[in-house]
Amino acid sequence: MSDDRSPAALWARWRTHTQAVHPYKVCVENCPEGWPCETRRETEQALREQGIDPYAVLRGEVSLPTG
Repeated sequence: MSDDRSPAALWARWRTHTQAVHPYKVCVENCPEGWPCETRRETEQALREQGIDPYAVLRGEVSLPTG
């Protein structure tokens, strides 16, 4: 698996493109399409294809696979 598709790299990208609420929901990376941004959606899909629920990781219910 290439490094940019590893669970750790995907998780870092997913966390970077998080939500900010100014007067409305936007990506903290200032992505032009608003929230959720394309990068966040694509990264979440890639994580889910690997069997990882990013929200479960965020809640501490599961951890990222290592190795």
